[in-house]
Amino acid sequence: MKEGMDNKRGSGAAAAVIAVSVVIYVILPLFTSIIQKAIIYHETARIKDVIEFAVMSLATCNDTLSFSEKDLVFYTEEYDLTGIVYDQVSVQLKDMVDLNKEDIKAVVCAKGTPCICGYISVHLLIYVDIDATLKFPGIYRNSHAFSVHFHIELPVT
Repeated sequence: MKEGMDNKRGSGAAAAVIAVSVVIYVILPLFTSIIQKAIIYHETARIKDVIEFAVMSLATCNDTLSFSEKDLVFYTEEYDLTGIVYDQVSVQLKDMVDLNKEDIKAVVCAKGTPCICGYISVHLLIYVDIDATLKFPGIYRNSHAFSVHFHIELPVT
């Protein structure tokens, strides 16, 4: 009976060490990378929403007569659009995103003008490019640079 027990001696400790090392070196890094990708995706979607609301706020500056005549006029310049997008993104995501005003490019294009991504607009097109850094406080890799390209086509001929 004693001979059979000698062969299994220490196998529990080895299995525990292997299980702990798999958890620490495989499962936890995989989990954190998946969570970081989810955070990046979520913050990118929030930035796109903020851009869309900023552009729509410019469109609402028009009166009912201009909309009925299909004559949409922007009362601000592209620099002002950049400022509005910067203000909105920096307020909405102040704890998560490092953003400089120089890293935002907002362009208003006429009908038929291609976007930089190759999309050709049928109506008025506004596209915004943002290069930002997403901060992860307290995580081993604490920042991630990313770019957002978003275009909005307004149905005005």
